[in-house]
Amino acid sequence: MMCFHGTRWMAVAAALTMFAAGAVAQRGSGGVRVGVDRPAMTATGSPVEGAERSSGVSGPSLGYLLDASTGDIHLVSGIAGSSLAGSGVHRKSPVRVAAISPGRDYAVVADEADDVVFYAESFVRGDEGIALWGDASRVTHAAVSPRGDRFALFAASSGRVAIYTVRDGDPGEAQVFQAGVPLESVSRLAVADVGDGVYLIAGSGAGSSVTRISADGVVRSLASLPGAVDLAFFAGSERALVLDAAQNALYQADFAEANPTLSLIASQADGIEQPLAMALSGDDRSVAIASASMRRAVVIDLASRASQQIELAEAPTGMRRMNARGVFQLTDARSAPALLLEVQPDGARTVYVPRSEGGRSASSGRAGLR
Repeated sequence: MMCFHGTRWMAVAAALTMFAAGAVAQRGSGGVRVGVDRPAMTATGSPVEGAERSSGVSGPSLGYLLDASTGDIHLVSGIAGSSLAGSGVHRKSPVRVAAISPGRDYAVVADEADDVVFYAESFVRGDEGIALWGDASRVTHAAVSPRGDRFALFAASSGRVAIYTVRDGDPGEAQVFQAGVPLESVSRLAVADVGDGVYLIAGSGAGSSVTRISADGVVRSLASLPGAVDLAFFAGSERALVLDAAQNALYQADFAEANPTLSLIASQADGIEQPLAMALSGDDRSVAIASASMRRAVVIDLASRASQQIELAEAPTGMRRMNARGVFQLTDARSAPALLLEVQPDGARTVYVPRSEGGRSASSGRAGLR
C-alpha cells in the first residue's frame, strides 16, 4: 500500500472517495466485449515524486492532462482511480496545440496568441516556462518521441520544423529545417527517438501517406494508405505502428528501411472499427485504439495478438498515454471529467479524473485530445 503525508492530501483523498461513491466499473476480458457504467475509482499507477509541487504535496503523479473545457493543461496528482487534476499551468491564452511527454514530465503548448511554451513539473510553482519557436509561422502540430528525450514542432503553412532535445528538464536549442516542397493537408506529426527528421500523415490524392521530412528538407513518401489516421513509434527505433481508418487495420513498418513494408497486425476481426487514434503502452507490448463512433477502446497484445474490447461510457476524443505503463487519456474533459483507460494484465477498466476547480468555459476552437 502506498502512503501519503500531509493534511491537504488527506482532504483530497476524502473528496475522491466521495466522488467515486456509488459508481461501478466492469473489467474487459480477452476477446469479449464488456459494458462500463460510470466507473468506480481503481488504484494503479507509476509513482513519481513531486506530483503537485505548487501545493507542497509529494506523491505519485499521472503527469499532465489536457482539458479542453479550460483550454489548459493540468498536473494530475495521485494514481489512476484516485487522482485529481490541479489548477491550470498555462495561465495565458487558451491552448490550441499540446504535446505531453509521459516519461519525462514535461509539456509543450501553443496557444491562441501563438505563444509556444515548454513546461516541466518544476515550473508548476508559478514559473512562466520557457518560450520556444521564435518564428512568425504558426505552430500547427507538436509531437514527443516515445522516450520523451525529443519533441518536434511543425508549421503546416511554411513547412518549418524544429526538433528539441530535452536534457535535465531543459529543451535546449532547436534543430530547425524546412520542407523542400509544399505539403498537402497534414493530420498527424510524429518524431522517433532516433533519426534526424520528422514523420507526418498527410493527404495524398484521394488517400493518405506516411511522409518523412529529413533534416536537409527532403520530403519522401514512405507508405500510401487509403485512410491513415495515426502513427506511433516504438522506443529507440524508427519501427512504428500505422492505424488506417478506411481499412479498419493496424500495420507495422520499419521506416529506417530503404523500402518499408507494411505488415498487418490487427483488423476489424480484432475489434478495430472506425478508429480515431492509438497509443502504445509504456513497455511497447500492447497498443490501445479508440473508436469515437463505436464508443469503444480495443487493447491488442502485440506478442500474442490477443485483443480485448472495452465499451465506454462516452465517446473518446483521442488516445494518449499518461505517466504510467498502461494508463491512457481517452477524453479531453470538454463536458465531463477526463476519462482514462487503465490496462492491467488481468483486464482493463475506465476511471475518471475530476477537476479541483473550474476554469474557462468550453470552446470548440480550443485544443482537443487527438
